[in-house]
Amino acid sequence: MESIVFLLVVVTLTVGVCRGESLLHSVAGEVGRGNYTYYTLMYKGPITLYLYSHSGDADIYVSQTTKKPTFEPDTYCLQSSTCGLDIIKIPRSFRRPVRIGVYGHPSKELSTYLLEAYYRDEEDVEDIDPFAEINTEEENNANSWSNENIAGDRRKRGQERIEEAVSSEYYEKKEKPDNDVSSTLVGNTV
Repeated sequence: MESIVFLLVVVTLTVGVCRGESLLHSVAGEVGRGNYTYYTLMYKGPITLYLYSHSGDADIYVSQTTKKPTFEPDTYCLQSSTCGLDIIKIPRSFRRPVRIGVYGHPSKELSTYLLEAYYRDEEDVEDIDPFAEINTEEENNANSWSNENIAGDRRKRGQERIEEAVSSEYYEKKEKPDNDVSSTLVGNTV
C-alpha cells in the first residue's frame, strides 16, 4: 500500500513539474446550494486556479476589485462555470489581493470541491503582451487534443486528491453570519 501512495505522490509532482507549474496551495471544501465560499489569494505572479467538483457543481468567480465576487457580471473579472473542471488563469498584472468566490450551483444541495493554486513557471501570452496575436486556427486545432488530455488528467488527479487534502497553517476558515465562508491563501512569490 505504501508503494501505491508513493507512486501517486511521484506522479502528482511529476505532472505539475512537466507542465511548468508549481503547486502553491490546495484546499478541499464544500458549499451549499446557492451559497458562496470566499478565499483571498495573496501569491504574486502568474497563477492558475483549478477547481475540481467532487460532487455537485461548484463554479468559480475571481475579482481584483470586489471583496465578494458573485455570478453578477459587475462583481467579477474572471469566471468559470462549467459542469466539470474549472480553470482560471490569473495574469501577473492582477492587483493583489485577488478575491475568489466558489459558488454552489442550485442543481445540487451540496457541492464538494478541491481548489488548487499553481504558480506558472512559464509566462502566458497575456502576461507578456496583451496585444499579442491569437493562435492560428491550425495551432488551436493541434492544441485542442493535448488540452483535453491535460484537463482529463487534472480531473482524475483532482478526484484522487480531493479526499486526501487537509487543512494547513495557510488556510483559515471563518463562518460568516450570512452563510458565506471566508478563507485566506497566503504566500510569497516563488
